[in-house]
Amino acid sequence: MAESIARGVVQSGVLPPSRIRTAHSYPDRCSAFESFCVKVFPHNNEVVEDSDVIVFSVKPQVLGIQQEHDTKEMSVKAAHTEELKRTQLIAENEMREKTMQLRNEHDVQMKALRTEHEDECNRLQEELNLQKTKCCWCLVPKRRLRKNITWPPSKIKKLLD
Repeated sequence: MAESIARGVVQSGVLPPSRIRTAHSYPDRCSAFESFCVKVFPHNNEVVEDSDVIVFSVKPQVLGIQQEHDTKEMSVKAAHTEELKRTQLIAENEMREKTMQLRNEHDVQMKALRTEHEDECNRLQEELNLQKTKCCWCLVPKRRLRKNITWPPSKIKKLLD
């Protein structure tokens, strides 16, 4: 189709062949354009850079294939988007569940640590109370203290009162 347009433009005298540019990757197509002195580039971007006006020529069947391809591509993209959304929701739910599980484990560990701490505090308090009963004779005023006598806590309490 591009060749027909280019030949018609040259034969009608609208443009000389030296002002027409095209790009093709197939050697037989390149030689067809070169046969009537049209400049052929290997890439479309070179044609665009070297031109003031650009004419796109696409055969209808090629355009139909492109439209079909575009429709399939859009369908695939939509399917991938839906799959991505589902995957994100699954990941979010798994993350929420894991977070809840970790919070529950944390709460259990904290409760166990609190209980352990309370037990240790109680044990230390009992030990302190026991030490107080063993050492309470030191609290008796000097005037009443006799050598080598250990007084029971009840008597010491009466003395202190």
